[in-house]
Amino acid sequence: MISSIISRKSVSVTMALLTVALVGYQSSALPNKEGARQFHSDVRNAVAKLPVRSGVWVSMDIKATEGAVKLLRPNVLLQRRWTNLETGLWVEVLLVHCGDARDMLGHYPPVCYPGQGWQSAGKGEWPTEIDGKAYRLPEYEFVTNHGATVEGRLVRDGMLLPGVGLGHDMNDVMQASRNVERRAMGAGQFQVIFDRRVTADVRQKATDELLAIYRPVFEVIVRGAAKKAAPSDPTTKAIP
Repeated sequence: MISSIISRKSVSVTMALLTVALVGYQSSALPNKEGARQFHSDVRNAVAKLPVRSGVWVSMDIKATEGAVKLLRPNVLLQRRWTNLETGLWVEVLLVHCGDARDMLGHYPPVCYPGQGWQSAGKGEWPTEIDGKAYRLPEYEFVTNHGATVEGRLVRDGMLLPGVGLGHDMNDVMQASRNVERRAMGAGQFQVIFDRRVTADVRQKATDELLAIYRPVFEVIVRGAAKKAAPSDPTTKAIP
């Protein structure tokens, strides 16, 4: 009888300890919502500071489709066509940041372009760097027919993963989305889009020049930390 009571008490204590441990684990696994909100605001502020003109490059905004907005539920979505005033070269740059990394999973050139009637015509790589790290990211080629005319696009793509850096493809986004803290910080993506007739050296030069404009935004996203408010001065008195 006594041993039975002791046994029941031991089970109760064990269950209580397990409950406390589970609650503690769940609490530690929850994302910092306030930090995430501040981070999302920092990203929006960085995007708002992007110039519409830089050197020989001048831009015009392209309105996002309703389908893209519905799919992505973006924190920011900015697509611009940049034109080189000296050469006439045009380049489109798409920048998107989703508040939840999982919302990015359906937005990816190998998925989006075929979904709009383009056919895959090849894949290569291109070099870039950020925060002192070197990367080789994918470049996709797509074509579509307009009667006897074949139109082609080359799309340079990169994932912006808070607290990680640049991602190569959607597998990197999926991996980041498994971490609840990173998931709450969201995920970004950029695309640099050329006519397929533009040569590789011209593409690289234009990419370097245009991404230099966006670099402050990229750095805010990949560092993945909310800007802390300045501490208040304890000697300052509130005005009554």
